[in-house]
Amino acid sequence: THPPSLRVVVSAVIHPAIRIQYSTSRKKRRGFIDSINTFHPKVKSALRPRSRIRVKMNLTVWLTLYLSGFAFFTYACIVADPDKSPVAKLLTQTLPGYALSGLRRLAGPKVASSFESVAEMGLVIVYLLIVLGCWSIIFTHAYDLITSSTHVSDGHKYSGYMVFVACMGSWRYASRASPGIVTARTLVRYDNYPYDDLLFPRDRICPTVKIRKLARSKYDWVTNQHIPRFDHFCGWINNAVGEENYRWFLLFLAVHVGMCFYGSIVCYWLFVGEIIDGDLLNATFFVVETGEEVKASKMVVVQFLLARHFYLSACFICMVVMGVALTLFLGFHLYLSARGMTTNEYYKWKQVIRWHKSAKRRYEEAKKEGLVTERQTQGEGKAVSSATISDDVDVGCVGPAGTSVAGDAKAASTQTGANGDRGKEGDDDDDSAILDPGPFPKNIYDRGIRENFGEIIYPRSLREDATSRWRSHLRKGGVKPSRVEPDLAVLNKPKAT
Repeated sequence: THPPSLRVVVSAVIHPAIRIQYSTSRKKRRGFIDSINTFHPKVKSALRPRSRIRVKMNLTVWLTLYLSGFAFFTYACIVADPDKSPVAKLLTQTLPGYALSGLRRLAGPKVASSFESVAEMGLVIVYLLIVLGCWSIIFTHAYDLITSSTHVSDGHKYSGYMVFVACMGSWRYASRASPGIVTARTLVRYDNYPYDDLLFPRDRICPTVKIRKLARSKYDWVTNQHIPRFDHFCGWINNAVGEENYRWFLLFLAVHVGMCFYGSIVCYWLFVGEIIDGDLLNATFFVVETGEEVKASKMVVVQFLLARHFYLSACFICMVVMGVALTLFLGFHLYLSARGMTTNEYYKWKQVIRWHKSAKRRYEEAKKEGLVTERQTQGEGKAVSSATISDDVDVGCVGPAGTSVAGDAKAASTQTGANGDRGKEGDDDDDSAILDPGPFPKNIYDRGIRENFGEIIYPRSLREDATSRWRSHLRKGGVKPSRVEPDLAVLNKPKAT
């Protein structure tokens, strides 16, 4: 007695593969559902209250909450400076401090020390939870859909295993690969870059390890090692990124970008295939609890798929969001590589830009007021050559940690004085006069895209000239040649944090 063309796909609470005819009577509809419940075990399970949608929110609200939570976590725990952001300080310093002190009082210093060691690997734990959690969903949910799907080939099951191995392998290798360690013994091996007397002044001693600071090197306070061509410390791999492992860090990023977009595309076609095979865009939906009829639309179908494949949908959204974020991060590092810079040097150059603009503005103002003499004009460019940039800043994945670039630039400007000479800003001598900073200094480490990437793929410290020079240095120090190669592995093994 009912129109056969008007079908209802029961969503959320009844197994969605079952289509029933529309009944004008809510009582008849409920009776029909109860009759299905008696002989269809899947429907019976689906009708249980635990499988119903507990919170009736539309897809927009869910996505807004998800993205807002992700953005809040990223900003508060990774991007924001705890010295300037009260929220970041609360989440990353105050609350962990209270928890640690309470644990120390309750369980003792040994347990608190062990907990603190585990907490230092917090981002690694988050990484493993996200990646392994998503892969578990793929293996348990997506692979079943691939088997029954007519739009996705079964070959993606095998390629999925390969991508998983590549993902975990690249992470493991990047976390274990040594960035290189500068010591008094290996100083000769890593001394491969000239000083630019701007970002890296010559004749400086590292106050921590008491060795000469090489150009482009930096002491990392997390690993307690002096790293050549230091880039940053990455919490996701719990390792410093330097001259000898930067290539593996880029591979780690590239593999994860490919993994996210590959998984997103496969999940997308699984959902599209279900929409086409089930003709969901032409179906009519209704809510069992209320009997309310809902006509099909793109948003309704998306909500239906989200309810039916909740975990796979969450995994799909996570892959899309992380894929975009990792693509931007990889693009940033490829840009740095093409320009012959590291992350550490990039933020140093931002200080130089601020300093140069400020010095140029002061010079132009003094020139208009007639405070600049011909002798001072002839000395243009000296300010840049003598300017120095603060190096006492920890650098993480998203830049300097614990201090601001602007603050460093201001400190550097104060140290250099009006003419760039430190410690002379109060003198009335001609040497303290305002000088023209001249043209903006060039990056001497930028040797062209090809050579820049060549130094990443084949680091200078691993090339024959560097290793030969180091072997010769060890022989002069009385070390037998047969012991040189084993020492390489020992010296480059990073300390546990």
